[in-house]
Amino acid sequence: MPEDKPAPPVLETPQPDSATGQSEIEAAALESVPVPAQRPLQEKGEKQEAADPAGAKTDQKSGELVSAKELFSPNALSNPRVKQALGKLPVKKRIVQICSIEALEQVRSQRPGAFPDMLVPYGPTGGIISPSALTARGGAYRSKANWYNVDFKCEVDADATAVVSFSFAIGGAVPKSEWDARQLPLN
Repeated sequence: MPEDKPAPPVLETPQPDSATGQSEIEAAALESVPVPAQRPLQEKGEKQEAADPAGAKTDQKSGELVSAKELFSPNALSNPRVKQALGKLPVKKRIVQICSIEALEQVRSQRPGAFPDMLVPYGPTGGIISPSALTARGGAYRSKANWYNVDFKCEVDADATAVVSFSFAIGGAVPKSEWDARQLPLN
């Protein structure tokens, strides 16, 4: 009997409400921080299994992460109620959450025509997390009903409450034939 693998974490980020200028996340103050059930992330130093999900191909080359010129998550996380809600999360989930927010903000900055509304930070092989960083490979963001490759490395402060360093690589579209193997939601 094949083992069912839990889906990778998914972060949905609503667009700002045109009437108030606040996003739904700020308005709800992260009362329920969207970090779905996920496969445990590997601790730093653990060996990661290599996997090639159904011959998946990407436009980006591994190891070509570019350092972010500006960090955007401080503004996105500036609401005191958001900070309070994030502070209630276990450290690993908090790191995934704040790094995913930074990743989506970087995509918005680098791809002005993109409207990313969801992020799966890492692929089926998982990510590597330490008390101060998340290395996410094989991730994807959704924009206009299509998925696009993204890899990133995100370093956080000692309290795991702020991003201090971020590097990333945005790749091309993920073929629909790979969505299932990479556990990317259809809609």
